[in-house]
Amino acid sequence: MGLLDSLLGKKKKTIKDFDIRQLDEEKIRLEEEEKRLIKKLNKAEGDKAALFKEGSGKEAKREKIIFARKIQEVDDQAKEINSRLSMISKQLRIVHRLRTVRQNEQRLKETGIWSSIMSMDPVELDAYITDQKTKQAHERERANSILSIFTDDDTYGEELAEDRETMELVRLMEQAGESGHIEEKFSEAEDILNKPSRETE
Repeated sequence: MGLLDSLLGKKKKTIKDFDIRQLDEEKIRLEEEEKRLIKKLNKAEGDKAALFKEGSGKEAKREKIIFARKIQEVDDQAKEINSRLSMISKQLRIVHRLRTVRQNEQRLKETGIWSSIMSMDPVELDAYITDQKTKQAHERERANSILSIFTDDDTYGEELAEDRETMELVRLMEQAGESGHIEEKFSEAEDILNKPSRETE
């Protein structure tokens, strides 16, 4: 269990409960886990490319369908790994912010900020810092959100059935087998797999 995992415990840990040595150790642990997952993600991406190439060489459509489904399975695994990497990235950011606060504790006391944040837990501190950094940009982001409503008119009904996606992958494998343009067609397959409408279960 990592240092930040202790937040899930019954006793609330605040900023003053974390020392710099603990935070440095947690940073190392998270970075090692990040490297491990990146390696795993790279393997999954390589497996997808290999499956696509192999499927492209199959004559029977039934075989191509099998490979298309295998590609989808590996892609779901890759998305799960990517989700875990996003969580680690957030945890590393929290550790960095905690360390910065502890390192500048005296200065924060002199400015009066320390008394406001000393009782915050790491998640609250992260939210507080993020809020302070984004306040000035809030109105701009709000305007962009409103504009996006008018540019995302195609979101309704864009959800595709799994069989349709499978057959799209099959079609691309057929084209790759006929033309020999494996990398080009695999790139198109990646676009299909990464459509926003496709959800990871």
